[in-house]
Amino acid sequence: MRRPADLLIDLGNTHLKWCLRSGTECDVMHTAPYPNENLPAILDPLWQSLDAPRSVWAGNVAGEAAGRRLEAWVGARWAQPIRFVATRKQAHGVTVGYARPERFGVDRWLALVAARRRCPGPVCVVDAGTAITLDAMDASGRHLGGLILPGLGMMRTSLLQGTQIQALVMNHDSSSL
Repeated sequence: MRRPADLLIDLGNTHLKWCLRSGTECDVMHTAPYPNENLPAILDPLWQSLDAPRSVWAGNVAGEAAGRRLEAWVGARWAQPIRFVATRKQAHGVTVGYARPERFGVDRWLALVAARRRCPGPVCVVDAGTAITLDAMDASGRHLGGLILPGLGMMRTSLLQGTQIQALVMNHDSSSL
């Protein structure tokens, strides 16, 4: 009999990402786009073959309503709570550089925690998703600051809508932008 795994979830702005962790190892990272309000409708086909996990952990940047939808689905399906991870000022060898750490996205914080665990020296973490984030951390684990930029899709849309390039692209393949 298989030992139950932990279900780790990243509830992003446009994509749901998850993996199963047994011990300290995760399996393949899975991803699926979702419209926030239809989250429960996509979970049945995505997770129907999953055995009940030992525990469910989630980072959520999609907002409270999305978190409640996910929590209701998990509670109805597996009769257990979700442990929502929150950014902390200092934990796991990382000290957040924000005066109000709760304003530092949990996705960015978790990326720093993972980087600290894998690379104990100074690092720059770059995440390119709906938004592009860059965060620097020194060798002691102190967050030095970061940037949030529009993701590639947003940048492409903005460029096409805000310039004369749109007229030129209409006659060419826009995927090369």
